[in-house]
Amino acid sequence: MRQAKDGEPLEFTLGSGRIIPGFEKGIAGMEVGETKTITVAPGQAYGPRSKELIVTIKRVNLPEQISPAIGLRLKMESPDGSHIDLVITDMMELLETT
Repeated sequence: MRQAKDGEPLEFTLGSGRIIPGFEKGIAGMEVGETKTITVAPGQAYGPRSKELIVTIKRVNLPEQISPAIGLRLKMESPDGSHIDLVITDMMELLETT
């Protein structure tokens, strides 16, 4: 499988087990050039959302050049040096109280 970058097509072998089952099932039988919208249930993708994995990060802890937006994907380095993939799923607006 080749990773898609900058709008390039994703290349993979159907049936290789390298993509999520729901996506593979959804594209099976498609013709070259055909387009299709596929909705994949959590059980056929990465599983249900785990509340234990949801964290709140303050804006001041993000690099200045980042413009946060829902759906934006980020990478964070953990204290042990491994990388963690993040997705912004919600943004809270802080209101000043006087």
